[in-house]
Amino acid sequence: MKDGTVILSIKAGQITDIALRADLDHIYGKMFSSARVAALKNPDKIRNGIKAIIFGCFWIEAKANNILQYLINHELAKDHFKKSVWKSLERADLLRKLRIFFAFTQDVGFTDNSAPLEKMQKVLELRNRLAHAKEREIPFEDNCAADIGSTNSEKALQEFRELIKSSDTKMLLATICQELPEPDLMLELKALKINEHLDTIKISAQWLDSIYKRYCRSINIKVSSPKL
Repeated sequence: MKDGTVILSIKAGQITDIALRADLDHIYGKMFSSARVAALKNPDKIRNGIKAIIFGCFWIEAKANNILQYLINHELAKDHFKKSVWKSLERADLLRKLRIFFAFTQDVGFTDNSAPLEKMQKVLELRNRLAHAKEREIPFEDNCAADIGSTNSEKALQEFRELIKSSDTKMLLATICQELPEPDLMLELKALKINEHLDTIKISAQWLDSIYKRYCRSINIKVSSPKL
């Protein structure tokens, strides 16, 4: 097996169950790291920002699912109850899972004020905008183009047609487009905002790792995480 994880369940010193799982959190983590390097190197290329956001959210979700299932298996005693709880939470949105982790850290006495929930919510909203491709339009305002001074749409359209007839069309459109504001979605995917989003993803992954490691130490289990 090349890209997977073997999970052993042990009770009273005996192996009671063996399971296999795709190592998606590690794979997505590597994909995010590569996309992050490209986005930081060329922050004005939109495709780099999109890849980093998508793979980063995949990474956090895969990591959250693995840790949540691990906590359920160790904290709950009854097998049927464990399966029922996991089934009810498996399809929950990622932000809800992160809030469950935050609540868990409070209950078991982990003093952790670094939970990046608010910033991660913004990253997830950005991911949803990319995934569902429902982008809002920006009205064509007077101050966006000095050549069109009318507030009446029909009159403005007529003036625009006349300008095209009497001017170099390419030059005219280039001038107008230069004065138009950048769509806010594009700004979210370029420097400086993309840097902030990628930092949030990285910090979220570190936060989840810290919860997992501290929990394992609390039940006397040694763990290590692969370096990406």
